[in-house]
Amino acid sequence: MSETMKPGLGADRTRRPTKSPESMDIWPARTAEVVAAVAGAAYGVWAAAVHNTGAITFAVVALGVVSGVVLAVLIALSHRAGPSLSAGPRAALWAGLAGAAVAFLRSLAPSGAGVAFCFLLGLIVASGTFVAAYYRYYTSRG
Repeated sequence: MSETMKPGLGADRTRRPTKSPESMDIWPARTAEVVAAVAGAAYGVWAAAVHNTGAITFAVVALGVVSGVVLAVLIALSHRAGPSLSAGPRAALWAGLAGAAVAFLRSLAPSGAGVAFCFLLGLIVASGTFVAAYYRYYTSRG
């Protein structure tokens, strides 16, 4: 048998298909919406718990509901817009969302942390999220 006739060599070899941006999604669209809703609910409860200084009031409940809904909508929109972006902007989108979410939660704490500390904490979280997301999106491109 000649060298070109062996299986897996020469013209017999087929090229692997490249991945489309839609195939890179970890979850299907419905699952991503459920995850966004659950994350928004957890975030809303967390925001209300952090901001609560005693009795449960309408303002605390409204803060939790509004912040949870806003985060859930932003996660769903980021997931929907993500596949059309390249690795860098897509990672920056998730990094900005994570950093802003953490900085907002820290600013709600009654301990009186300054704006600079909240900004710095959000920047640290955003930096770590950017590195992890960029690595994931860059290495998974076909």
